[in-house]
Amino acid sequence: MSIWYSQELECQACGHAFATELAKGIHARRVPLVREQILRGELHHVRCPTCNAAVDAHREIAYTDFARHQWVHVATPAQLVDTAGVERSALELFDRHMVGGPPMIAAIAHSFRVRVVFDLDELREKLAIWDADLDDAIVECVKLRCLREQPSIAAPKRRIRLRAIASTELAMAAIDRDQPRVDVARWVVPRAIVDDVVRNRTEWEASMPELFGRGFVSLDRYL
Repeated sequence: MSIWYSQELECQACGHAFATELAKGIHARRVPLVREQILRGELHHVRCPTCNAAVDAHREIAYTDFARHQWVHVATPAQLVDTAGVERSALELFDRHMVGGPPMIAAIAHSFRVRVVFDLDELREKLAIWDADLDDAIVECVKLRCLREQPSIAAPKRRIRLRAIASTELAMAAIDRDQPRVDVARWVVPRAIVDDVVRNRTEWEASMPELFGRGFVSLDRYL
């Protein structure tokens, strides 16, 4: 079941404190409208009732979708300093409650995509990739190719985020890890590059094995 709670937020623009409803656990099959909110970038993105400034509430969330066999632990940008610890705890949680859970759940646990992300926009990215029938590991390898070809993209506190998927190209952006909505730079990647990575998957998997497992599937493992 989905779990919600009320919490007071403070607007960084005017200092006004106000209460809002936040998600703790999301069961996507039962709340498809919330899944759509995530894909539109609306979940936990609220407006101050006094000055109308946007406020992003970064909170830990458990996201599950039994219909699509997806399990994602959403951590916060601040936790990026301990990706290994967050990943370890999340995978232990999955193994305890899913793999070691009731027989009906344990029987299908092996088929789940199990991921760890560090903000809701990164969750949006994963869902969009899977909806497009792409492998998020392949997309991370494409990002790495972008860095190799354009080293200037890399900088402290930057991450690369997929913004849109079209039949002929992928739209990419460099973002500030603390402000995932802020695009520092944008560019497009021809679909031919994606196809090339797919063709050479064996070589990529041999050199970047962590991207093809579970947990924190991100090129930031190497940065």
